[in-house]
Amino acid sequence: MILNYYLNKKGDTSKHSPSMQAIVNTLFTIEDIKKYYEQFFLNVTNMLRDKSVYITNELIDRILIYIQRNYQRNLTEEFIASLFYLNRSYLSQLFRQKAGEKFIDYLNDIRIDKAKELLVSTDRKMYQIAKSAGYSNTKYFFRIFKKKTGITPEQYRLQNMT
Repeated sequence: MILNYYLNKKGDTSKHSPSMQAIVNTLFTIEDIKKYYEQFFLNVTNMLRDKSVYITNELIDRILIYIQRNYQRNLTEEFIASLFYLNRSYLSQLFRQKAGEKFIDYLNDIRIDKAKELLVSTDRKMYQIAKSAGYSNTKYFFRIFKKKTGITPEQYRLQNMT
């Protein structure tokens, strides 16, 4: 139908070998195409919104969910703030107010809990557990683990072997 419209509009079809680009250029302006795609992606977003794990009105809930799902990545307060279009200091204040603790403390709690699971359920080496829990520096992992639990990761593993 569009091809027929294009061919009839151009007149004699024997002189033209229509390409899709030529058809689009004739029928639509760049502004029309831009509006179409904006509406298209808006519709896709609206269709998928109900299925999103981030479907909550509370910004802090969306941030907490993101951290829980991505703890093993190199997460910083600056990165999370930019991801959620926030000022870093505002995120820090909001986090402390709503979550009841500092961003880094929350992240470390999640990472240490994961490390505890791995210490008990696997025989991986400490550097592997540290990396799996989101720590690229094993010494830092040991220091945080001991600060949070009062014992070293090795001691934790020995105490919880079944």
